[in-house]
Amino acid sequence: MALYLVRRALWGILVLVGVSIITFLIAFEVPVDPARNIGGIHATRAALANIRHTYGLDQPVPVQYVRYLDRLAHGDLGRAFSVSEDVLPAIANRLPYTGVLALCGILFELAIGIPLGLLAAARPGRLIDRSSLLITLVIFSLPPFVLGNIVLLLFAFHWSVFPLGGADSATSIVLPAITLACGGAVWYTRLLRATLLDVLRADYIRTARAKGLSKARVVAFHALPNAVGPVVTQIGLDMGYFLGGVVVVESVFAWPGVGKLAFDAISHDDINLIMGTVLVGAVFVVVTNIAVDVVQAWLDPRIRLG
Repeated sequence: MALYLVRRALWGILVLVGVSIITFLIAFEVPVDPARNIGGIHATRAALANIRHTYGLDQPVPVQYVRYLDRLAHGDLGRAFSVSEDVLPAIANRLPYTGVLALCGILFELAIGIPLGLLAAARPGRLIDRSSLLITLVIFSLPPFVLGNIVLLLFAFHWSVFPLGGADSATSIVLPAITLACGGAVWYTRLLRATLLDVLRADYIRTARAKGLSKARVVAFHALPNAVGPVVTQIGLDMGYFLGGVVVVESVFAWPGVGKLAFDAISHDDINLIMGTVLVGAVFVVVTNIAVDVVQAWLDPRIRLG
């Protein structure tokens, strides 16, 4: 296990280095002058030249990247000029909001997806199975931007049940969390249904039924524990993705998280902040992937990591 964790950590570091290289090169392909963003539209040529020299923007790209890696090693992601603060504190201040949204989104996903998946697997081909398939397909076909505006229009503007946006009250989390969860709940429903149907065909399930156990008991205590592996994997992947900042959902609901910060960075061409949010998102994805593998091995002793 220790060797596996070390090997995965090294691969994770390589992935993060690759992400940093790609984002760094893309930043230089964007037709934006960072010096102009720093100095403003009224900056003179002399002032712009001074800014480029001060921040090393007049040096070759490989040199700038090496300097960037050196700053990363010291926990310095640069200055976010669009918010007038350093990138790392700017992300850290908004990370708790994204964490709360991610947790609530996961809980809503499970609350919707798992019951529907259980009902669909318990009665394959019946009305509940076909209805859940139809509902999940309709929801999945709606992009988060469209779905978010629909729930805002209905539950915030028309009926005024929840706030229109922001994070000023405890109920502000409900609409963005539901919007975030709807797409994922589709995956959990279909994934749990498919896995449960495979497990229910196993010999030990037939043995349990032959002993006189009820169908509900067989599903809950014999089939479900052996079908949750893929669901646990999906939870870990979703958590890493959500913690990286859900740009569309947070922007629609003006939720002050990392995703909204990334959207503002793109709107203001803030290269340092864009690179910082992308790198932080990649860190969460790598860490949660490793955590998921370890949890899978703990839940299923048949899995050996090494």
